[in-house]
Amino acid sequence: MIGLNRPGQLNAQAAQDEPPAIRNLTKNQLYLLLSETYLLPAIDSKGLNRAYLVGVYTDQNYRLNLLEYKRFEAELTPSQQKKINLVNLAYILRKLNALLVEEGRRTLGFPDFIIPEESWLTKVARYVDRKNVMEFFQASIDPMGVPLTVSERVHNGRNLAYRFLFDGNALLDNQKVYHSVKDISESYRRIISRRIDLQDLEQQLNAMRVRLHDEESVLKANIFKSATTIVAIAQQDNFNPDDLYIEGDDRALANRVQLQEVCRLLKYIYCTDSVLDRTQEVLDLTNNNFARAQN
Repeated sequence: MIGLNRPGQLNAQAAQDEPPAIRNLTKNQLYLLLSETYLLPAIDSKGLNRAYLVGVYTDQNYRLNLLEYKRFEAELTPSQQKKINLVNLAYILRKLNALLVEEGRRTLGFPDFIIPEESWLTKVARYVDRKNVMEFFQASIDPMGVPLTVSERVHNGRNLAYRFLFDGNALLDNQKVYHSVKDISESYRRIISRRIDLQDLEQQLNAMRVRLHDEESVLKANIFKSATTIVAIAQQDNFNPDDLYIEGDDRALANRVQLQEVCRLLKYIYCTDSVLDRTQEVLDLTNNNFARAQN
């Protein structure tokens, strides 16, 4: 029932949704089991939680057979493993997931800004992107051939445009030309990197706003609870919170006014920075308290 599930019950339900063969395994046990068959990030890699491992086990996340990868890696040349400079891993993660989706395969299973171990991400990228469509590596493994996806067609089209502009004219042998187009390429990569970083910061900022709102709600509730307790004890337990909402009752009105004033004072005492807070309410309360002290 909504609102009555305890955290332990929710965890138990999540476990029940897992395949029976792994329900009783710890995260470490499940990791060891899967690592015998699949290439996995390090166990302490960011984002490698139980949900990710269950996704690998159930084939909901992209998984790379370990033996198959080792055979593939053994045939790579040094240039095929060498990465380009100016690489933003969040950018690579996003591009790699997009390629996998375009090819009808599962995504990696990590959110956009949860970056797994770089070594693992690099290995998977090299295995998946053999035509170097992502331009993550300095050399491709397979020739383009007939482009099969939109990404491959765009990449191939860019190569054709490059040949049209520069083939047979030795323009790139000119240092001024070479450095000018190199500056364009590197500037573009920096801009893309900054955009990804900005999106990451905006996501963090939005999450911080949610947490701040939650904390402010808790604080407001705590102030009201404390004020209610103070008023009740001050009235020697002749105070009933339910009476606050009786319309037209003089005592209820007086209690509401008193409760409001106690809330204001509690906020002023415990939730005011003497140096930084300069709201009109703080200044008014400060002046009122000085006036009370003088009287």
